[in-house]
Amino acid sequence: MNSTASSTFGGITWESWGGEDAVATSRSQQSGASDPQSELWLMASDLGWCDDVWSYRSLTIAGERSALGTGAESDICQGDRSEP
Repeated sequence: MNSTASSTFGGITWESWGGEDAVATSRSQQSGASDPQSELWLMASDLGWCDDVWSYRSLTIAGERSALGTGAESDICQGDRSEP
């Protein structure tokens, strides 16, 4: 489970992993427990070194699968990107 200031998402199911991009579905809970859940699509990308670990370093979150790759990517590494 992961949380941002306005929503929480969890139940992540990866349909691909290890390739150039990894795609998953997730459920999002907006603001409070009484708000409805919605489906989100996640795409991890930018494979490379992050703090001496080979990992995905960017994440895109979209409401529809077709929107993956078109929105803003978040830097999820925020560490040392040099090769060990």
